[in-house]
Amino acid sequence: MRTLKLGMLVLALTIFFVSTMANAAPRKDPTFPQMVKDSSQIIDASIKYVGKEEMKVAIKATLKGKVTGEIAIGSYYEKVWQPMEDLRDHYKEGQRYIFFLKDSLVGNVPYSPTRRSVDVPVKGTRVNTSLLAPGYKEFAHPIKSDLFARYIKHLHRTQSGEEVDQAFVGEMLEGLQKAAKDPNKGDEQLVYLAILSNIKPLKNVKLINQLLKSGNVNVRYLALLQVRDLNKKTATSISVKMLRDPKGIIQSLAAKNLELLEAFGTIKVLRKNIKPMKDNPVERCAADPIGSLESPKRAVLRALISFDSEDALDVIEKTLLSRDVISFRIILDVFKEYEDESIHLLLLELMQDRNFLPLQVAILDYFQAIKGEVTVNHLRELYDTKEAGEFIRKSIVEVLESYKDPKVLDFFLHSLEDNSALVRQASAKAVGTLQDPRSVDALKKNYFREPNRLAREFYVDALSKIPDRKALNVLKELYAQEVDKKMKKTLKQAIKSSRFLAQ
Repeated sequence: MRTLKLGMLVLALTIFFVSTMANAAPRKDPTFPQMVKDSSQIIDASIKYVGKEEMKVAIKATLKGKVTGEIAIGSYYEKVWQPMEDLRDHYKEGQRYIFFLKDSLVGNVPYSPTRRSVDVPVKGTRVNTSLLAPGYKEFAHPIKSDLFARYIKHLHRTQSGEEVDQAFVGEMLEGLQKAAKDPNKGDEQLVYLAILSNIKPLKNVKLINQLLKSGNVNVRYLALLQVRDLNKKTATSISVKMLRDPKGIIQSLAAKNLELLEAFGTIKVLRKNIKPMKDNPVERCAADPIGSLESPKRAVLRALISFDSEDALDVIEKTLLSRDVISFRIILDVFKEYEDESIHLLLLELMQDRNFLPLQVAILDYFQAIKGEVTVNHLRELYDTKEAGEFIRKSIVEVLESYKDPKVLDFFLHSLEDNSALVRQASAKAVGTLQDPRSVDALKKNYFREPNRLAREFYVDALSKIPDRKALNVLKELYAQEVDKKMKKTLKQAIKSSRFLAQ
């Protein structure tokens, strides 16, 4: 059975890998490259006057655009990122900011802000912002204002199709190499690395390894992203090493790297990491302020699932068969992203482990998550296939029962004719769950034809749950004809507890 299941899983998991990559969520918070692209004017200016809806500023430098002198900025309270009601609550005369503006309304005045924009405050020779997540004050750190201005100008030049300023790139690279030698210079490393990450990928393996030892998690995050552009062997080796990083977000990114690299040779390493990895949400940081990465355990399991190999599938199956509820639920959660007969067969079979209730609950949760007409039709078709043995058919009935869908009644009445007593028991129980008066005749017809006493008890229980006079009359009729003392006792109790009488 294991070989059969593994063979059937291969195609499904290949489909899953493709669909997972297509569904990656885009980052929606503001970034400086996007803000520079959206802005018609970027100015370094001091506030001369501030009112409720307008302020006048004196321009010190124009980083993008041609406006100079003094201008009025109106409608600034309308900005989407960090919106405000009254400009006076946020700005004071004499303060200096770098403003990202667009949409000239009348000549050069006034301007409205870029959507999702932020103001970058300038104090002395420093600005206080985050090059990675400028909209998040908790990630801000000081940066030399002249370096920041050059960075903004460089972004504008590259977006305008101009050649990359190699002198600027060389200066940033030299600064990064010097800072990388000291793991404690994390903020300095981050400034240079964040600027370079918008220009071109790093290919210096020694430098990347130095940065991966930084005390700043954002530096390690960006450096680990650069690893993907190295040759596969080197990238795989570094990513495996970073699975041991103390931060969950780095562990998760390392596992994601291995998935994208299709690093099949790391299956044993990933298997060893399933148990120790945590399923906790990863830490938020400037490099990933919106929390786009999964928990480390989920990332490791997803990487294994994406590998189209028998060894990887063997690990997944053994994990499913283990009593690790957390890993089991994660795998099922991943499987929810697509439908496949092989997955359904495997899970329906696993439902028979009656000694491990959490496993049954997790599988039912899985089928509830993919509940729909397509799933119902697929399970009904699967019921009649040669792969569907007694336990598979019983599990199909139980899953469809959990849907509590009146449209499935005909299926349950059909499965009352199954040659397996276990399936007939499950079917009678499912009929009772629906409490549909249309099932009364079928229950009556099958009662005395049923050789299994437990199944007959389920028939009786189903009739007692139907809030209809006809169901009650059938119970009385069966009681009058029954000769088995135990069944007569069961019927008598069912008559007393009839839902029709309880109305």
